[in-house]
Amino acid sequence: MRSFEEFERSYLKERHEHVEGNFFTLFGFFYRLIGSEKYWLRFIERETSIARYGVSWLSELLRVKSVTEVQLNDYRLALQNTNSKISERSNFILIFVSAVSVLGLSSLNTVFSDHFHDPPKVFLVAISIIILGVLIERIRGQFRIAIHEELINVIDRCI
Repeated sequence: MRSFEEFERSYLKERHEHVEGNFFTLFGFFYRLIGSEKYWLRFIERETSIARYGVSWLSELLRVKSVTEVQLNDYRLALQNTNSKISERSNFILIFVSAVSVLGLSSLNTVFSDHFHDPPKVFLVAISIIILGVLIERIRGQFRIAIHEELINVIDRCI
């Protein structure tokens, strides 16, 4: 018998293959850039297929009582709450990166102009690494929010 964990793993695998193969590619970028209708129709067709797959699997789990509506509602709530926390963190990161960029890099020469003519290379590298790290965290957070939203949509369709 299939379980909810199997459903989630399988759904995420299908989603990953679709996104990696069609969205995060040079061809995908090019087709989106030129506004190709054929690309979007094919993309949406695959999205529809994945959604139907997820809904049918989850409906089957509900039918055989492998999972209950209460459990799905609880899981959906947890996904929504997690998305709120990720969004909050993402907003903080955006503010942090903006502040570090503006205050750290543009004010450095003004504040320390009497002490040295060029900002220390180590300081610039450290700020760059920090900014890069938090931007990667933000990208991964947004990616996770997208996954959660898709799972929420599938659960909503089944309930």
